[in-house]
Amino acid sequence: MSVVDIVLAAKKLSVDSLISIITELSLYVDILISKYEGPVTLDSYVRKQRNYNEGSSEGHGNAMVVNGNPDGLINSTKHTQGWTEALWKRMSANTWFSNEPDISKEAEAYEKLSTDQKRMYDITLGSLIANDSFQTRNLAVNMIGYISDPNIIAILTRQAYEEALHSESYGVLSTDVYKGHDPQKVFMLHQSDPELAKRNRWLQRLYDPLDIANGQKITFKMFIQAIAANLILEGIMFQGGFISVWSLGASMTGSSKMLAFISRDERTHLAVFCGIFNGMMKDFPELNDPVTRAIVIDMIKEAVEVEISWLKYTTGDGVFIFSDENIRSYIEGKANELTNAIGYGKIYNAGSSVLKKLEDTYGKIDDTRSNFFESKPAAYSKGSVDMSDI
Repeated sequence: MSVVDIVLAAKKLSVDSLISIITELSLYVDILISKYEGPVTLDSYVRKQRNYNEGSSEGHGNAMVVNGNPDGLINSTKHTQGWTEALWKRMSANTWFSNEPDISKEAEAYEKLSTDQKRMYDITLGSLIANDSFQTRNLAVNMIGYISDPNIIAILTRQAYEEALHSESYGVLSTDVYKGHDPQKVFMLHQSDPELAKRNRWLQRLYDPLDIANGQKITFKMFIQAIAANLILEGIMFQGGFISVWSLGASMTGSSKMLAFISRDERTHLAVFCGIFNGMMKDFPELNDPVTRAIVIDMIKEAVEVEISWLKYTTGDGVFIFSDENIRSYIEGKANELTNAIGYGKIYNAGSSVLKKLEDTYGKIDDTRSNFFESKPAAYSKGSVDMSDI
């Protein structure tokens, strides 16, 4: 067939048909190239995934984390990753609603706080609002499209819902806490507080590799940096905010309970990205090398210093429990939990911190409560996931 014949044949097809054919050819060319280009490197490409792949050669229960060839169907009876089924059930069992914590007395309790404590509470709430807002978009826009394993996509979709729920919860809190004031002020703090704006810009820089790519091809280095950014947000950047509010737990009981629910969710979210990272290292063992380790560890160490600096700023000199030593030990300890979970071991010689006692006291959830629909006492199998299982 000559070039002229091909052109004439193409003219008989609709534009949609031509686009479909070109897309199919592009997909299979990418797959063929990936099969024959040799070992994956940090400069190799991570492909954007399609919703449906009729010609899939990847059986259910045999999915890769990225760059796989799935048909796109979510099959809950076949899980490739050992952690996805258990974590999905855990996240489902942990379902809660923003009206559950009793915050009816928060406005009264807030008015009794000292000026320094009010400042810490306000700025902390402003930073947590940013964390969850950014993460909701990041998951939906940046991350999910590159994941091959349909069961991981399901979990990330659930996580995105939970991040949005957290944002709703901050709205519920602000409406009650700031009665008699402007409840919108905490949402606008990033415009008046230079340090909060600086922190938000730093978080955006973590997301830049995929944000700038805007859905196009990205390298494995960029995707590993994106995974590390999610690990950092969930494992480190929330921790100072939680512990700050829990330091007021004896008075701000409703806020402390709300953040206990949110913290439990964030621990499962950390487990999600530990599972994704570990799964990628299993799929592509050639990437599990000192170069990748250095990329991830350097990002974590930078985040630790940012969070320590932020916690010193928010607590100031007016909240005595937040000494420099306590802050550093607590945040470095959280970083150790993270690096242990991705197989890198502890990277800090962190001592004990009295702040951990606050977490143990106010960060726990009573698992026996009324069923939301039936209003009868019910014991739920709830809690955080064991990171050693990931």
